[in-house]
Amino acid sequence: MFYTIRKVILYTMWGVLLLGGWALYANREVFRPLVDLVQVSRQMSLVQDPQPTIGQMTGQVIQVTGPDTFRVRNAAGTAFHFRIDGVEAPQLGDAQTREQARLWKQCRTNLSSLILSNQVHIDITATNLNRGGWGFAYVNGTNLNLKECNCPKEQFSPHLDKLLEIKRRLEERSS
Repeated sequence: MFYTIRKVILYTMWGVLLLGGWALYANREVFRPLVDLVQVSRQMSLVQDPQPTIGQMTGQVIQVTGPDTFRVRNAAGTAFHFRIDGVEAPQLGDAQTREQARLWKQCRTNLSSLILSNQVHIDITATNLNRGGWGFAYVNGTNLNLKECNCPKEQFSPHLDKLLEIKRRLEERSS
């Protein structure tokens, strides 16, 4: 008797499984949006690709305003505010102790000693409407984005490697 009950239950479960499979197959168009969503998510990247350089500028540094920001005056006399792209320097607003504020001042002094009153060449990666932007800064051919990381608390941004790779490719194409 138990053997017969077990057979009935087993055949019933297989029948329900096959019937459910057939019903899903017959109504497969209902699942088309889900299939499309999976295909889109496979092609989607969760990491943003950084922008390549969008322009260039040469000018004289007139003021260093932070450990990674400075003002540049171009040949026409217009002042622009730039931030070194790819470097995450300490910010004064984040300083919670005197030591952190001292570190901010030290990093700003380091940048000042590198670029203040010097001619800089900037490969611009992004701009805003207020004559500000981000970019790679060069003094006498030296990349400040890499040199600036000598400050103790600064770190490379995760996108700096991609930015440098894009810059290298653009330079190869132009030459």
